[in-house]
Parts: sequence; structure tokens; C-alpha cells
Amino acid sequence: MNDAKCVLVVGATAGIGRALALAIHDLPSKPTVIVAGRRQERLDELCPKSERIKGVQVDVTGGKDSLKEFSTHVTTHYPELDAVIFSSGIQHLFKLEEPETIDLDLFETELVTNYTSVITMITYFLPQFLKLSEKGRPSFIVPITSVLGIVPGPWVPYYSATKAALHSLSLSLHTQLKDTQVNVMEIFPPLVESELHDRKFKLPIFND
Repeated sequence: MNDAKCVLVVGATAGIGRALALAIHDLPSKPTVIVAGRRQERLDELCPKSERIKGVQVDVTGGKDSLKEFSTHVTTHYPELDAVIFSSGIQHLFKLEEPETIDLDLFETELVTNYTSVITMITYFLPQFLKLSEKGRPSFIVPITSVLGIVPGPWVPYYSATKAALHSLSLSLHTQLKDTQVNVMEIFPPLVESELHDRKFKLPIFND
């Protein structure tokens, strides 16, 4: 990542995504950092910190057309983009022993936020990175997964399953891109204090 010139952090308005965006901004290589997330007020807080921090609003649950528009906007306005970090996440508590309490709409939102939107965005950003690879330039795809994708937490069964799916995708992506300069760098963060784990919230807990 020290070689990256322009890094997009999806889910940069809180938690790990925000911390990573600021840490990457402070690298000696002085990359441009594009912070993306759902909450415009959070983006507005980040952008004045530096001329090298740029904000783009995106709702990762907005569907493939919206994500296509987002990716096109980013690659058009920031043609030096060579790294994307996927940090958006949502986590719900589900009691599988009480199936009548399970809200499948919440599950669908969790699935889209944590997994299918990431697949969609990777698909849209890959052409940019493969072009860089043809020029001999490295690029980076950085999914943030979880140890719960390896050893699931029964209290968050669907969250654990989405992280397991993202881990599997990361391995496959790494294998398929091994002969290119597109690097897949999966991050397994430890448990950190963030809104994702703030149990004061009983409904969707976002980190985007």
C-alpha cells in the first residue's frame, strides 16, 4: 500500500474505515485518499482535514446501477486510483431459535452491505486496475473481513456468514489475479471499539 497513489476507502465515515483513511493519508508517500460513505455530514467532517482527502457519497445498498455510477464517477475524476478498501459493514443480532423474530429484510440489507455490494464494486473497479497492470503498475483490492468469517459468532450468524463468503471470494480473487499486478490484501481486524458493536443500538448498526 505504500506504493498507492490514490486510495478509495468505502465505509470511511466511522470505525476501521475512518481510521484507515486517516492513517493512509499520513503515509510518507502522501497519497490522495477518497473517503466514501452514506453519511454526508461525516464526509464533510473528514474532507477539511487535508486537500488530499476527497469525499464521495455512496449508499452501497443502492443497487448495481447506483454502484456503477459511483465507480464511473470515481475513476473519471480520479484516474490515478490504484487501491480500494472495502470497509462498509452492518451487523444484526438474530436468534435462530426464535425464527418468528427474524426480519428477513434486515438480513437482506446485511447481505448486500457486507457482501454483494463488494462483489459488484470489485467487478466495476477491476477494469481500471487491470489497465494499470498492463502498464506495469501495481494496484490493491483490500476487503476487510473478520475472524468471525473463520470461527462464526452464533449471536451474529448472518454477519459471520457474509464475512465467510467475502473471505472465500478474496481467496478466489487472489488466485485468479496472481499473474497480474492487482494485489488482493484481505484484512482480518481484531475486535475494535466502533459503532458496529455499540449495543445501545437495537436496529441496524452501520459502519459506512
